[in-house]
Amino acid sequence: MDQVLAVSRTFKPAGSRSGLVQIASGPKQTTDATTTKIISIPVAELESIGFEGLLVGTQSDYSDQIVVKISGGARRATAGNVTLTGTTTVTILESDASTNATVTADTTNQNVDINGVGIASQTWNWEFFGTKFSV
Repeated sequence: MDQVLAVSRTFKPAGSRSGLVQIASGPKQTTDATTTKIISIPVAELESIGFEGLLVGTQSDYSDQIVVKISGGARRATAGNVTLTGTTTVTILESDASTNATVTADTTNQNVDINGVGIASQTWNWEFFGTKFSV
């Protein structure tokens, strides 16, 4: 039986400096309506990436859910900061309109952050599954 990835895996053609990495976050939990980082995707100097994936959040009793399809790009020049390319596509399907998801560039740590927003006084469980393509 196939298993969901517990750790990232890299696929790179021979002789190529580009490739893809399958990424997954460990489970994260929120108990308030604060934006919480679910996963960070690092962007190295002189790297351009594309990323896509699904962010899934579920209330602990499974009475509500949010599913977010995310795709976007980012780049980082020599000695520069990570910059999102254009507007990241974030498509949200949710059973409670108070939940949300965002994608941000973290210029302190040079990452692209995938963030979830739960609901105050509710426990929400979050996971992200996706792919990072780098050039």
